[in-house]
Amino acid sequence: MVRKKRELEPLQKLVDECKMVADGSPQNETFNQVLDDINLYSTKADKLLTKVLEIESTWLGNLIQRI
Repeated sequence: MVRKKRELEPLQKLVDECKMVADGSPQNETFNQVLDDINLYSTKADKLLTKVLEIESTWLGNLIQRI
């Protein structure tokens, strides 16, 4: 969770801020598409990390109960 707050959340915030800059040029459209892709992959990474942490904590809890 620390990594999420330290890396993913600032990245997503920066992407959102950069998307607010629009001048209608073709370069801007391409830039916005890249930002959308970055946002998509960072959201998927966030969901994946959350699932891994849930599985890890469940696995660890089950291991401790067995001991």
